[in-house]
Parts: sequence; structure tokens; C-alpha cells
Amino acid sequence: ESCEIAAFLVEPYWQQLAKKKADEQESFYQFVAQQAMQLLTEGHSLTGHELKFRQLPGNLKKRPLIAADGDRTEYDQYQETIRKEGRKAYRVKYTQGFDEQASQRLGIQEE
Repeated sequence: ESCEIAAFLVEPYWQQLAKKKADEQESFYQFVAQQAMQLLTEGHSLTGHELKFRQLPGNLKKRPLIAADGDRTEYDQYQETIRKEGRKAYRVKYTQGFDEQASQRLGIQEE
């Protein structure tokens, strides 16, 4: 789970991170690992958050059924949309401090 959170935390920073020297990258990855473990220790599991997000009444009402002929296209699209929305909600709720520090460490200017 901590690796999943770490990958999620790094995702928006790949391009900026690729431009950094190896020692700066290593330092940033250590920072990410610490932040991921802290989130997990505080009970902010990404997987658990996604599961709870899927179970919200509004999201359950939107969930399409799998077609009688077994076509899962609409259902799979819904699942992917909910996953993205759940991760966006997780980032807003739990990682604002991380994102601020990450931007500072990588020298990213706010637009």
C-alpha cells in the first residue's frame, strides 16, 4: 500500500523530477517514501479511500449494471471514472501539504 501511495504522490511530478540530478531525485524519492508511510500510519490508505468513495450513495446510484449480454464497457468506464474522481478527492483531502513541499523541492512555480 505504501508503494501505491508513493507512486500516486510522484505521478504529477515525473517530468520535473526527470530533469533533476540523480542525488536530487534520490532525496525526493526518500521524501515521498516518508510521506507515503506517514499517510498510511495516519490511516489514510489510498485503497481504503477509493473503496469508501465508490460506496458513497451518489456514486452507487450512478453505477451502471453489466449488460445482459456480458458487455462490461459502460460499467468499466464508470469504474475508471470513479477511480479518478476518488484519487482526486484523496489528493485534495490528504496531500496538499505534500504537494506544496514537493513543488518547493522541485522548484515548480505556481501558475
